[in-house]
Amino acid sequence: MNFGVFSLKPLLPLLTRQLGKFIIKMAKIITLRLKIGLAQESDVKRGWVRMSSKVRGKMIKREGIYKIQNINEFVYRMVLGGDVEAHDHVILIDHYTRDILKVDLINEYELEFKEANFIERIFFYWKHPDYTFRAGYRLAWYLGGISIILGAIGVYISCKS
Repeated sequence: MNFGVFSLKPLLPLLTRQLGKFIIKMAKIITLRLKIGLAQESDVKRGWVRMSSKVRGKMIKREGIYKIQNINEFVYRMVLGGDVEAHDHVILIDHYTRDILKVDLINEYELEFKEANFIERIFFYWKHPDYTFRAGYRLAWYLGGISIILGAIGVYISCKS
């Protein structure tokens, strides 16, 4: 491709490499067969699930925000380690998250984990199960939006005169 003086030929290897990394990141869905365990009382409505490092492996980062999906139901949660070292293939989930995913404590489930992108991370904080946590983030977003609008009005008025 030649556009007069500018040619895209030197950029093609870089562009294809970046596109390849993007596609690999998009397709990075980890499926694990896990038994559901009962979360500790202190973990209820905190927005996280607990898995041992043996189960997580190197694919699921500790303290990463993931989209956890069971068939057609999904939820965004932060994956933490913790007191589950003795349990193999167990994920500790609170009752609120179990209700959303429609799972119980008896059966094993194939859960898909996909790392959340920027927009999904915002969604995680916007829909956080802890109301006090969620209210703080929503207030910050509202105030940020109002300040952007007022700033745009100020720029418009200053450019108009």
